Formats: sequence, structure tokens, C-alpha cells
Amino acid sequence: MTTIILEENQNKQGIVVHDNAKINHAIGLLVLKKKREPFISLRRIAEETGLTLASIRKSVERHRKTIEVFGLLDVQDVQSKEGRGKGFVETFLNKQQFQLLATFLKNTKQVEQFKVALIAAFEITQNENSKLKAKLESQSWQSARLEGKIQRRSFSDVIKEFSEYALLQGSSRKDGQYMLISKKIKQTMFDIKYKQDSFRDFLDVEQLQSVVVLESIIEKMVRAGIEAKTHYREIREDIFEKVEVFASAVGKTQVEGICVRNQMELDFKI
Repeated sequence: MTTIILEENQNKQGIVVHDNAKINHAIGLLVLKKKREPFISLRRIAEETGLTLASIRKSVERHRKTIEVFGLLDVQDVQSKEGRGKGFVETFLNKQQFQLLATFLKNTKQVEQFKVALIAAFEITQNENSKLKAKLESQSWQSARLEGKIQRRSFSDVIKEFSEYALLQGSSRKDGQYMLISKKIKQTMFDIKYKQDSFRDFLDVEQLQSVVVLESIIEKMVRAGIEAKTHYREIREDIFEKVEVFASAVGKTQVEGICVRNQMELDFKI
């Protein structure tokens, strides 16, 4: 099954996007930069179109004055992931700059499909950013988020104490129990459509409130378990069971978000 997302006269060329897979893939190629505005790198464009990076850079330079009508080119020195080598220079384009560049590229079928998918990805990302901005400006959401941050600090302190308690009982997890428990909460409570770079910013008021209640319950369980000198594995198993019961009671809910890279790396935080 395929979804046609082009104008009628373009459809005759047979350019389609299969079940939104290409759009979702394109969303993952975007980089959030200034004020969460999405950008695409020339390197990614080359990889996805099958064109050489040199030819794309040449086209950008040839039409630079026209492209920069939509803003100065964002050129950065990027270090290698391993921290070795000289790194490289990368150029990023915003939506309008990419759309203009796309008119100068060789129109192979691969290029045309990528253009369609990426423009759709830009639109989706910008729409999601608008929704997020509106939510962040909501007073009720801000109150729920603040309450969640306060609870999170308290929760983190208790889990840190629990991690130290577990180490004393022979746990080999140097990173403690925090990631295990946080991951359990996230995966059990929420159906996450995309990975987010600021997970809780994408929760609605009810979801934030549910997490506050659940973390408060877990805190009490941990304190009671430590006071009773219960083995850490048993405490953790009881926590996981409580999370399952709680999620069944309130229902697993979907979290919308944007699968993007923060600069060159995806920053996946809870």
C-alpha cells in the first residue's frame, strides 16, 4: 500500500511515499537548531539523493546569493564522533533554503522522492514545534511541569540512595538503579511514537500528573524497603510490579513527538 502525497500533475511521474516510511525516515535526518528550527545538512542530502557531496556543495555555492535570501547559510566545524581526526565542515539548510536548492538538483526518481519526503518532514516538524510551543505557554501545563520537576528531584534523591543500598548488597550496576526504573516507567506508561530530545516536554497535563503520582508511590516503596532491610532485587521487583499495576489502572497513553537530532547527535533524555 502506498500513499500519494503529490500534486495531481506530479503523480503522473509515479513519485510516491510508501506508508509514510520515507517521511518518518526524513524526519530523523533533521537537526533542531536555533529556536528548535529544523535544518538538513548537505551531507545528509547527498546520502539520500545519491548525488555527490561535492556536486551539491558546488550547486549551493553557485546559487548562494539566491539561497541566502532565506537566511545566511549555517556553516559549522563538526568534530568526529570519536574525537580523533580533524573533523569536517558541515553546511545546514532550513526548509526554504532546501526547497530552493532542490530546484537546482538533477531530477532523478530518487531525488524527487527525497524532495517530497523531506519537505513533508519539515512541515510535520514545524507543526509539532508549534504545538509544543503552545503547550509550553499554557499555565496549567507549566504548573504540572513544575510539580513534576520538584517531584523528580525528590525521586532522583531516593533512587540514588537505593542505588547505593543495592551496591552494598552486591549489585554490579555502577550506573545504579535510576535508568532501570526510569526506563520501566516510560516504556510501561507510554506508547512513544518517536524518540524525543526532552521527553517530559511532550507529555500532556494528565500524563505529567500520573508520573508524579507514580514516582511518589515508588519513593515510599523504596524507603519502606530500605528501612525493612529488604534485598534490593526484591524491592526492584515490587517496584516493577507496581508500575505494571498502575499503568493498567490509568491506561497506557500515546506520546507524540519529533524524531530529530539535536545538532549532530540525538539527545535522548527522560
